[in-house]
Amino acid sequence: MKEYARVLIVDEHTTLRELLQPRCTEHPVHAIFAEDGLSAQAWIAADDGFDIVLVKELLPDGVTGRELAHTVAKNIPEARVILASERQRPQLSDLPPNTVIMSNAQINNKAITALCNQEAGLRKRMS
Repeated sequence: MKEYARVLIVDEHTTLRELLQPRCTEHPVHAIFAEDGLSAQAWIAADDGFDIVLVKELLPDGVTGRELAHTVAKNIPEARVILASERQRPQLSDLPPNTVIMSNAQINNKAITALCNQEAGLRKRMS
């Protein structure tokens, strides 16, 4: 049996995906990368096994990170959402309780690795 966290990373820029992809392969993480909100919604609708969804607040296709956070809370209530935003929780009071807000500066290898390792300890999956 192999333990790993399933992570959906939503970002239209390849920079974040390129930064995180090598880190995700070094740790017990299975990462799926979506380039926009519509693609992320399709993944969430088709697969309820995500432990973490990392998404920016603003996406180019009209779907917002806030909307995705609510979609995740409805479809995968045990999953954690990491919303990349420069705003604070009081400004985003309508977010579901499973949502953590991190600034863009906080979204880095160490933060994602720590979260993925924490989630991997919570959920065991068969490989």
